[in-house]
Amino acid sequence: MALNTRTSGGLPDHEELLLDYTLRLERHVEGRRAVHLHMSKLRKLNQRDHYLRIASNNFSNLVNDHEGQLYRLRNNDIVVIVKNATVTQMDEIVLRIKYLFGDDPLVDSEGENDLEFVTWYNLENDYDLFVRDIKFIHNEYRSSIETEAAETENQPQAAETIAPNQALDARRLGQMIEVISTSDVTSLLRRQTVCAILPGETARPVFNEIFVSIDTLRKRVMPEVDLHANRWLFQHLTEFLDVRLLRALPDAERAVELPASININVSTILSDEFTNFERQFRIMTQKTLLVELQSIDVFSDLSAFNFARDYLHERGYRVCLDGLTPQSFPLIRRAEFGLDMEKIIWDENTGEEITGGRSEAFRETIRSTGAARVVLCRCDSREAMDFGHAHGITLFQGRYVERLLSAAGHHG
Repeated sequence: MALNTRTSGGLPDHEELLLDYTLRLERHVEGRRAVHLHMSKLRKLNQRDHYLRIASNNFSNLVNDHEGQLYRLRNNDIVVIVKNATVTQMDEIVLRIKYLFGDDPLVDSEGENDLEFVTWYNLENDYDLFVRDIKFIHNEYRSSIETEAAETENQPQAAETIAPNQALDARRLGQMIEVISTSDVTSLLRRQTVCAILPGETARPVFNEIFVSIDTLRKRVMPEVDLHANRWLFQHLTEFLDVRLLRALPDAERAVELPASININVSTILSDEFTNFERQFRIMTQKTLLVELQSIDVFSDLSAFNFARDYLHERGYRVCLDGLTPQSFPLIRRAEFGLDMEKIIWDENTGEEITGGRSEAFRETIRSTGAARVVLCRCDSREAMDFGHAHGITLFQGRYVERLLSAAGHHG
């Protein structure tokens, strides 16, 4: 069963869907279990959207393999219902998520706050209790909706009303793919340079990441649609865009001196399209290629990743794991996963979170990984680079880096 994601554009919210599904389970509770993760009780710093997406995605395989449903509530809580999954299978995932938020007072190593962070249900025995709790969640949700509506009604009306984004669905995905398939994607290609920057020194370009600008694509083709609303449909879109990127890249890179990196799906590497791309790329340029893979994609199927990584290494390509957070980065041992590089995402709260003992541990992980093997990306301010330097990072990527290059007269 497909993993549910937050909906928008007039579609039911997950509180509505959860209550409806719960009531329909009354005569189908055999073998079913549920878990409620109270993410809303975590510190606000730990309730950022990409953290919550990582937490939700940990359940993907379990949901798909056990007729499951996952609901992300407006308050950021997560409710998962599965059939014929063992407590051990579910608990392993919950423990991984607890480890991700291990610095939060709600999730301590002694397990003293487990009852506040997670609620378990065996629906064969606890169905009535589960219904009561879900009805309470639904009532709280309806109350908050009514309060927001009343507050909105009392606000002065803006001169123009902006229509809310519509969720990407199968029909819109088909329309978008049809448009892309007949369009020249070179105008959507973007380059962003990864630079080596030592304290007090100027930026030295190391390689260019080439990617399709999803935001530009959305604005041109379907500005009203949220392309990220459904993870599975978005992944299908990115797989199609991978093919278009691979076809355009050899010619686009022929005249550019710097080595290149591309961010694609594991499934794309295992396709005929990648074989065709590789042949053309080697004909047109002898440049080194770094292949970046998203951590969510990698950990959803480690066996496929292992095969793809070995395939790339046999052909002389390097492999980078992208999408790591400062919290997840220390959990990945680069050598054990056979990685050449890793990318850590910076955001404005990183400096507040990585302090004290965590700062020292983070610095040690950078040292053991190798400073030349770690990129701090999405660096949009001087603060990001200062943080990186303080922890031994020397490779940076982002808008601030682009501004430094521009000021120095470099052109990608």
